[in-house]
Amino acid sequence: MKLIFIVSVVIGLALLWFLMKMVGKLIAMACVVLLLWGVFWCRTDLRVEEVTLASHEIPSSFDGFRVVQVTDLHVGTMLSPRRELARLVEEVNDLDPDMIVVTGDLVNIDYEEMTPEAIEILGSLDAPHGVVSVLGNHDVGCYIRDTTRLSPTANTRQLIGIQRRMGWCMLQDSTMYVHRGDDAIAVTGLSFDYHQYAFRHAKQIPVPHIDKAYGDVSPADFDITLSHVPQTWDTILADGRGDVTLVGHVHAMQAKVHLFGRDFSPATLLYDRWSGRYDETTRFGAKTLYINDGIGCAGIPIRIGARPEITVFTLESR
Repeated sequence: MKLIFIVSVVIGLALLWFLMKMVGKLIAMACVVLLLWGVFWCRTDLRVEEVTLASHEIPSSFDGFRVVQVTDLHVGTMLSPRRELARLVEEVNDLDPDMIVVTGDLVNIDYEEMTPEAIEILGSLDAPHGVVSVLGNHDVGCYIRDTTRLSPTANTRQLIGIQRRMGWCMLQDSTMYVHRGDDAIAVTGLSFDYHQYAFRHAKQIPVPHIDKAYGDVSPADFDITLSHVPQTWDTILADGRGDVTLVGHVHAMQAKVHLFGRDFSPATLLYDRWSGRYDETTRFGAKTLYINDGIGCAGIPIRIGARPEITVFTLESR
């Protein structure tokens, strides 16, 4: 009996070891497949999200006005910049936007990622009311290692110049008005400040130039605010600004799973608001925040489930 027991234990352990070895191989193979999928397919599988923004504050002339948002291109981490940028521009232009907004992180490290070819391609983004952009944390030189060769200030100045040469309207803590018929709406841009870098993953980020940014914008004016980071929204709300705030920055930390009707991402560990639409009713009225999941990748060029996003906002006057 003792011998039978020992033999049974040995056979059982051998089978267990074999099964564990097989399971380990299957898990390893699944991880490899997942990584390859994330790099070569999901990372470039553009999706278009349609969002309706309805408000009594929207002038009747702007009923049906289409704003297309792209953000976080991180051109320097694109594996095939020419092909990926050309496809992005084609997709955006085909959406027939009235205005295009780019909410920061055009580059990953420095302005030199904007090669003449990239400038030519992105310069062909086309909308009747133009392309409006703001700076993100990757645009202001926070990640440049050799600051002797290229200072953050010089990098930011070069990148702003490039966007203006492409015909984009750079909003640096300022507001512009878009006119249609006899009506107008305000578009405010909150520029990412180099000194905000330490707060980029904090629950809230100070907005040092908020009064300058909104200037003389009246509470009666419908205002679309462009910011890079979602953590500025609490300050915007408290100040009674921005009917709609469009941001990027998070890109769902490039990993998102949709289960049981909900989205899950490691981004929830750092951010209270990390993807999609958020609505709040305040004493100043109804306010909306939209976090676009972005186009490119920060660091490793991979996306697991968090497909790159182009968002189309259609204004509806009520």
